[in-house]
Amino acid sequence: MRNRIMIVHTETSSSYARRIASSLNWINEHKHMNIRTSVVSVNGIPNTVDNPRDTLIYARAAIPESNWMSRLEVLETSGVKVINSTRVLKLTSDKLTSGILLNNVLGNQLCPMTWELNKNDEDSNNGIYRNLANGFYVLKPYISMEQGANVTKFTKGLDSLGRFIDIISSMPTTKVVLQRYIDYVGIHRVICINGHALPFSFVDMVEYHPDNWKVSVCLNKTTMRYNYNPNHRLLELAEQIQQSIGGNINFIDIFETRNGNYVLSEINTACNLRIHERLSNFNIHYQIAKELVRLCND
Repeated sequence: MRNRIMIVHTETSSSYARRIASSLNWINEHKHMNIRTSVVSVNGIPNTVDNPRDTLIYARAAIPESNWMSRLEVLETSGVKVINSTRVLKLTSDKLTSGILLNNVLGNQLCPMTWELNKNDEDSNNGIYRNLANGFYVLKPYISMEQGANVTKFTKGLDSLGRFIDIISSMPTTKVVLQRYIDYVGIHRVICINGHALPFSFVDMVEYHPDNWKVSVCLNKTTMRYNYNPNHRLLELAEQIQQSIGGNINFIDIFETRNGNYVLSEINTACNLRIHERLSNFNIHYQIAKELVRLCND
């Protein structure tokens, strides 16, 4: 059994990591276990740990290419158990790679068609533009940034090649994601732990935002709502998505379309779920803590 859990948080947000740690400490005390829990920022990840096979690291942050992710990979290679594993952390935080992979695994009906663009390769971008069918598309950075502020809608057949290139040039990352736009009425967040969806979701609907086509189930205090009885197909799709990527603890965002179908939006690992807990009156951080204890014994 591993007896040390390190929870890693982003540089800007530690509050939810500390909530999980408080539940771990409660379990440790009341179940008479011998698990030591610590909370560190991404820049506090050590280069080495004593007794790697006694240590589990739960990373509530993910950037595909970073020094601290490289340190996590070294620790994992030495025997430390990393949740969700560095492979999954890098995959889910890379919206380009995960979009292409999951489109291949799930198909066009469950995951939007995804293309790779590069700000420095205008010839390739021009070719992709010419081959697009007329219709709606979305362009965005390859990693999540600024609560989706850079996500931009584009219409082939109405918007020009020049606007297409201008949008790509305005992106804050060199790699850019192009996806087929999903004609959605809302978006759901499903919490998946160890292959099982918690029996509820959180939803934001387009109708709540008459002046904005974007919706959000992240740090949304105003319009996000608790859905205590979601469609079973929604929960089953979230479980299928987690199984496809190999994660343990994921917050999976799924579009609900106008014809009643469900399509993947993105997979998250690092969200603050305090608002979700307040809406649902459900202690999600305790469920996460229990999963971490289980993984220590796995």
